[in-house]
Parts: sequence; structure tokens; C-alpha cells
Amino acid sequence: MKVQGVRLQLNGMLIVNALTDEDAGMILRHLEAWINMLAPGLLVSTRTYTVVANFVPVEFDLKEESVRRKVVAENRAVMEREEEVVGLRWLNGKGQGQHSAKRHSSAVITVNSAKLADLLIERNITVLRAICNVQKYIPPPQSNVTAARLSAISLPCAQESPTPQALDVLDAWVNTPPTSANAQ
Repeated sequence: MKVQGVRLQLNGMLIVNALTDEDAGMILRHLEAWINMLAPGLLVSTRTYTVVANFVPVEFDLKEESVRRKVVAENRAVMEREEEVVGLRWLNGKGQGQHSAKRHSSAVITVNSAKLADLLIERNITVLRAICNVQKYIPPPQSNVTAARLSAISLPCAQESPTPQALDVLDAWVNTPPTSANAQ
């Protein structure tokens, strides 16, 4: 396993960049083994991928959990599990709550897999039997595009910064090759 880099941001967030998705998966599989040594109370946030579905009927509220289930159920050929869809929201806040004659809008779909995002773009989706064109989501200019390109795992720390001992443990963990016992 190889780690591309580890850096501590000013807000206390520790960013671990893995070279490949397989390496990121290895880190996530072994979280329990090292997370409490690094910093107690550590929260883990994994990489997500965002696409935009156009021409989505505005007849429902995307914030409701039942809507996510319906969208996944209607698109089982593309989305296998509900857990793959991390978030649904209207682009620019448009949707059911707006008092307008609009019948369709664009929805932002956040998923936890780059392969699923690519498949959504390739195959499109249906919502209430309406075919919705899916394309890559391009964030507004103020977003950090460089960070979005990295396969990163964000670890927000509860304390101002990890202790020197925690950084030593992380350094040792990153630079130690896995043995057959812990390489699964």
C-alpha cells in the first residue's frame, strides 16, 4: 500500500491521499486498527462523486428519504444499493418549494463511487418514468478543484492538531509495509 501524502490543514482536518482506490479501500478497511491511536474522537469522511441529472420532474421533495429509495428502485440497472447514493438535492435550490410554473429542474446526485458516477453519465436515469440526462457536476468557481481531483480521505480532528505521538504513529503506519496478517 502506498500513500501519496498526509497533511494537516489549519482547521484541524487531516488529509490522507492514497495513490489508488485500492489503497484508499485498504485504509478504510483497517480504520479501527489505528484510528484511536491517531486521535480519539476522530471522524472519517470519504470521497464522494457528484453528477447532475437534468429534466427531473419537480413533483417531490428531494430531501425526503423515501424519494432516494424511489429513485434507486427505479434505476436498479444502474444503482444496486441505496447506500451508493449519498445525497440528492435540487441544483440552485429549485424544486417543489418554488412557486413557479416550472415542471422540471436539475438535481444534484452525490454517490460514493467513481465507477457509479461514470455509469450514471453513460446510461442516464429515469425519475417518475421521465428520462433524465446525466452529466458531470462542475462546481462553482469558488470550489477547490485541485482537492476534488485527488482520491482523498478527510479526517476532521476534534482537537486543534494531532499530538506529536499521534503523528509518529501515523508516520510509522504509513511507512510500514503490510504483512500477510494485516494485508487483508
